[in-house]
Amino acid sequence: MWRDEASLLDMLEACRSLVRISAGLDYQEYLSNEDLKRLSERYFEILGEAANRISSEYQDFHPEIPWSAWIGLRHVVVHQYHKIDYARLWELMTVAVPELIELLEPIAPPENP
Repeated sequence: MWRDEASLLDMLEACRSLVRISAGLDYQEYLSNEDLKRLSERYFEILGEAANRISSEYQDFHPEIPWSAWIGLRHVVVHQYHKIDYARLWELMTVAVPELIELLEPIAPPENP
């Protein structure tokens, strides 16, 4: 149970970081900034790895979260980095990640102050 809770917090933190680094930018600014692209890759990697650590029982209990999609994205970022579609990452960062935050916040354990 503690592992699921810790992984949920890791997912939430990675999501919030993705929202933070994309705030105030447009797609062209993101695309032209190699450091931001690499940083976003790292946060997507963390997000997918944390999702992968969530037990299958917990995943089954929360089918509203597309676990396999986030895990699959991590595999692409890590193993097929030469094929990364930055337009897709941008869309995920600006649309899907904020939606994921809304799904994670109610089920994540309270964060330490």
